[in-house]
Formats: sequence, structure tokens, C-alpha cells
Amino acid sequence: MVILAIVCSSAYTFASELVVKGKIDAPFSVYVNGEKYYSYKNKVDVSYIPSGRYNLEIYTEGAYSELLYDYTINIPRRSTVYATFTGDNRMYISTEKDAPATIIVDLTPYPHRYHKPVPVYHSTPKPAPKHHRLQSQHRSQLRKQSQLQEATIKVQLQQHTALQKLLQRAKRKR
Repeated sequence: MVILAIVCSSAYTFASELVVKGKIDAPFSVYVNGEKYYSYKNKVDVSYIPSGRYNLEIYTEGAYSELLYDYTINIPRRSTVYATFTGDNRMYISTEKDAPATIIVDLTPYPHRYHKPVPVYHSTPKPAPKHHRLQSQHRSQLRKQSQLQEATIKVQLQQHTALQKLLQRAKRKR
């Protein structure tokens, strides 16, 4: 039991930390050897990571996740590694031990960076919203009512003129 405690504590004693910062205005996630970490305030902290070489993949988050950069980073023993990437395809890497010395890496963006646009098919128009349909039904009812009123006015006018003609004939005959 004591040996297990010593082995576990020594693993954390020699562990390092990786801090990935993004100078972009979008949320991102970082995959370190296939394990995903989400950004919080444009920063990802990976604690208790053993020394070695790690595959670092940086993705944007949102409706379409896209791979921005794929890079292999070396993490020394018992140190904090800071990796800051920018939107202009650069990553600044420094460690806590050699703080004044910063390595600038020119990254090439991932070649399949942008997704294919999803085709949108417009075979039939979408039905109008319900309130539009009600308005159009109301308009058609009003149109029918006005047509009916016009027809009744025409009939009444014809009847009135016919009555006037009859009255004029009756006056002439007297």
C-alpha cells in the first residue's frame, strides 16, 4: 500500500502543465492525444500531464467545428508550457523554466479548414405562416363581400330604372 502511494505521488510530482491560450474571438477546444478540453475565457488548462511529445489539435466550437491547427508539442518534465495561438497562423510556445525564451512557430492552417456548404433544396415553397393565411382568407372574404354588394347595387339600380320607366309610361298614358 505504501509503495502504491509513493508511485502515485511521484507521478504527480514529475507531472507538468499545458496552458493553451487563443487570441481569437471564438470559443475553441483542444485535443491532447485525442482527449478533448474546452476553452474557458479563451484558455485551456491541462494539469498533471506527464512529460513527452503530444499531438495538439485546436478546433473551433459552434454550429460547425472545424480543425484550425494540428501540431506536435514537446512537454518537459516538471514545467508549465504556455502555447498561445493567434489568428495569423502563429503559435508562441514558452515554458516556465525559460520564460524569456519564446519559440515562435509558423503554423500552416489545416488544408480542409472549411466545410462544404450544405445544399439547400427548394422544390416546393413553404406554406405561409398561419397569420398570413388568415389575413389572406380575410381579404378574400372581404373581396367576395364587396363583389356581392356591387352586384346587389347593380340589381337595385336596374330595378329602380325599370320602375322609373314604368312610371313614365303610366303618366304618358293618362
